[in-house]
Amino acid sequence: MEIKYTKSNIEVPDVTKLDEAAGYMVRISEKRLIRPFDIQEVKTGISLKIPKGYELEVLTLNRILRETGVGVLSGIESYPPEFEGEIKVTLKNFKPNIVVLEKSMPIARMFLRKVEDMSFVSSDKKATSTKKEEPLASGDEEIEQKEKDLNNKTTLK
Repeated sequence: MEIKYTKSNIEVPDVTKLDEAAGYMVRISEKRLIRPFDIQEVKTGISLKIPKGYELEVLTLNRILRETGVGVLSGIESYPPEFEGEIKVTLKNFKPNIVVLEKSMPIARMFLRKVEDMSFVSSDKKATSTKKEEPLASGDEEIEQKEKDLNNKTTLK
């Protein structure tokens, strides 16, 4: 896939190897100040056309989230097949302090994913799960009992 940069001052993304998937570092194209708990859409300077049959996923960089408290608002953003335009990332400052993002700072990772077609077939049979029901852990039983006790106290009689 060809990636076109709309700004000449943007560095080429770092290719990041994660297990079996290749990802690309997304950097901010301009310095930004993000106030506590503020949400901002930021430009990356990366413009592209996504081929038919693929989608682009933009993910939070965990290291940046830990260091600054800033991450992709929903954790992941998706761009659909045949999208054409600049990649913008919606960031949120999850901490109660002002964060300054410097130009060219890494803010997310992007991955190109193949979109598989799905087909739905009508069936008279109910789907069954192959997952085994596991007994509750002792801590879970205690939590359930406390919830029951609280519900009993708050119920009007």
